[in-house]
Amino acid sequence: MRIVVFGSTRRANIRAEEDNNLQVMLETGFKYACLVGKTSDLQVTQVLETTLAENLQMIADSIIFLKNKGMTVFLDADTF
Repeated sequence: MRIVVFGSTRRANIRAEEDNNLQVMLETGFKYACLVGKTSDLQVTQVLETTLAENLQMIADSIIFLKNKGMTVFLDADTF
């Protein structure tokens, strides 16, 4: 059995290293992480209040950050 920590990508306009959610995920000590990433244009622009390009960068930065810290990362591509 494997336990997976579940969280969101970094917030808009901050670095992954500065994101509290990502830091807490690391502090759990778990080896596996699942990130929720928005894929709906409406969710990105209205809920996250950011651009589509920034959203893709948020997803990439978050995955790279956690992988560089030794975690195996999965992405839950939320389309709602």
